[in-house]
Amino acid sequence: MVLVGHSYGGAVITVAGTEDNVQALVYLAGCALEEGESLG
Repeated sequence: MVLVGHSYGGAVITVAGTEDNVQALVYLAGCALEEGESLG
């Protein structure tokens, strides 16, 4: 599975991307969070 996130969706796929069936993350103008970082 490949997850694609745009804008705030980048933060969502960063978290969801830890699942075993996710092979790749694609950020389209999305927020890519560092480990331990939150948008809050």
